[in-house]
Amino acid sequence: MNQVLVSLKMPGIFNLEILDDKRKELVLLGNILRYGEINAIADQVRKTFDAGATCEDICKVASFVIRDKKIFNTIVELLRAIRYEENKRTPYISVIDDCKEID
Repeated sequence: MNQVLVSLKMPGIFNLEILDDKRKELVLLGNILRYGEINAIADQVRKTFDAGATCEDICKVASFVIRDKKIFNTIVELLRAIRYEENKRTPYISVIDDCKEID
């Protein structure tokens, strides 16, 4: 995670090629949050989860980036996207599968 934060703190100085996919996606998400690209948040959250990031990872990046009140609306959209992706990934439990046949 420290590599992600260094990349966000010093854009262009840190070589993203040495980061694994999860950390690259976290850096991209951090940049989207930093520049307030609201329309790109949901797609990037999906990519970040797909790369293996957790909600905790995403929140750490967001808390690092949030230093300006103008980003408030961006963070609201991030939380909506996280909730949507988490709900989508919850295992589906079928009531029918849990029922036993009665003789």
